[in-house]
Amino acid sequence: MTEQAPMDRLKQLAQDLEDERIADEFNARMREDARLTPEQREQKYGKWVPMDEPD
Repeated sequence: MTEQAPMDRLKQLAQDLEDERIADEFNARMREDARLTPEQREQKYGKWVPMDEPD
């Protein structure tokens, strides 16, 4: 094992923690949005407009 390997492992662990934090934040927002009524959702995000079908 080289001296660089532990540092690479540490960097990977830090990245994994950051990825997990981002995922947790995203999931919390999704849970919060799931509790919104359709009216609250429209107020927060605007009116949903379906995209046109591609030709």
